Amino acid sequence: MKRYTDRVADWVAQASQSDVKELMGPTTKFVSSNFFEKMGACEGSLWWRYSETEFLEVCYNSGPNSERIVWQIRQPLSDGIVSLVFHTGEPAYSNQLSDNPDHSKQIDQKLSQQTIRMLASPLVLGGEIVGVASAVVLDSSSAKRFEYADLEMTQHLSEILRSLWERQIIVASEITL
Repeated sequence: MKRYTDRVADWVAQASQSDVKELMGPTTKFVSSNFFEKMGACEGSLWWRYSETEFLEVCYNSGPNSERIVWQIRQPLSDGIVSLVFHTGEPAYSNQLSDNPDHSKQIDQKLSQQTIRMLASPLVLGGEIVGVASAVVLDSSSAKRFEYADLEMTQHLSEILRSLWERQIIVASEITL
């Protein structure tokens, strides 16, 4: 019988959009939206990279434009802060995105909005970085500034999701054995 970690790593390597949709169930949405709200973000997103693809895709968004974002927005791995976080495995935040050369304006242009502040943390599953959790402030009149504590909170969210998702994957794999 395969070890727990091997089963999760195999799942990650073969995950399809429908597999990831199953991970984005009610518990993932509840936990994520509460974390994003607690840190004062206008909205937050979970981004996923499928094996062998050159982009991150939004698989969950807590904001009012979620229908226009989830499964609709893809960020090239060569562009933007979420891609930088994915590649480096290091969390990041910026309270002055207009001055940040790593910020991609692709999503802002598609949605006719302006992202003012952003933070992002890698999502790890099966020992691999599979995506990024990001939170944003869209309103320039908002006094909310991200702080290191908010970044730590996003890292905690990533850990909680990793634990939740690993359990979901293991339970599903035991059912199909």
